[in-house]
Amino acid sequence: MEIYTSYFGKLKRLQESNILPVSITVIPPRWFGGRTYVELAPRRGMLGLSSDEYRKEFSKILRMNSPMKVYKDLEIMVRNDKKVAIALLCYESPEKFCHRHLVAEWFMEKLGIEVREFDYVPKIEAPVPEQLNLF
Repeated sequence: MEIYTSYFGKLKRLQESNILPVSITVIPPRWFGGRTYVELAPRRGMLGLSSDEYRKEFSKILRMNSPMKVYKDLEIMVRNDKKVAIALLCYESPEKFCHRHLVAEWFMEKLGIEVREFDYVPKIEAPVPEQLNLF
């Protein structure tokens, strides 16, 4: 099974690609009628923490979960919905710090499973050419 991360802004594109969107947020958008997996959601009080504090608190949530059980649960969702892959969703755009990136690292560390951001090409800034001096 292929697992992606993404955000709610890509929902239509995910559905067009036959990928099951699964919210891993505290509260999904009201208009989101899809599945949720609360075991990978942060807790309400975490939203105002610094990124270091957030990482520390979210790692506690991940430690309470078995990576293989989470993988199997997600696999069942994909199979039941007859999709080709799954995408774990939250609100942040790919460039911003987000717990879904911590989930992706967790899958790689614990199960050796690469979880990539869906439909994302990082912006690469072109190098600024050196200004030539005519004198």
